[in-house]
Amino acid sequence: ERSGANGDGVVGQSEFTAWAAEQAAQMAAKRKQRSSWTPTGRASEEAIVEVELARRGLSDVSALGKFPGLGRVDISGNCLADLSGLSRCVELRWVKASANRLASTAGVGEAAKLKALLLDHNIISELGAISQLPSLQTLDLSHNPLATPVDGLASLRGLATLVLSNCGLSS
Repeated sequence: ERSGANGDGVVGQSEFTAWAAEQAAQMAAKRKQRSSWTPTGRASEEAIVEVELARRGLSDVSALGKFPGLGRVDISGNCLADLSGLSRCVELRWVKASANRLASTAGVGEAAKLKALLLDHNIISELGAISQLPSLQTLDLSHNPLATPVDGLASLRGLATLVLSNCGLSS
């Protein structure tokens, strides 16, 4: 609790002004530490690292290519037919694109740092670029009509979790 100069608990105008200036300086220092704000007060494109765009009726995510530092994106429950808009997001580590209209995995092949790729409930029939993701640890392709064998996944040495339930695959 702040108290005034006379100890009565009442804060004078000059004390309030000093306190407000101190708070503003602390907030500015925190923003500078995060390096996520431009002089205009808007987040810089490089600073955006996480985007949640689930269930927004999106049919295109090409605008996400403007955010090269994007590391985590949830674009599930939309109307996406492809992920080509993510091809310039080279820092991606986690992508959730469940419940869309995805027929392929094009667009994620350039994300060499990708650790988790959740593509369940789509219409993917071929693995495509997934076998070129060296850091991939988690892959969910459940509820997709996979027509090809999953032999290409053998190259994914770090893959720890693979979900292929309800894909129509037979042994």
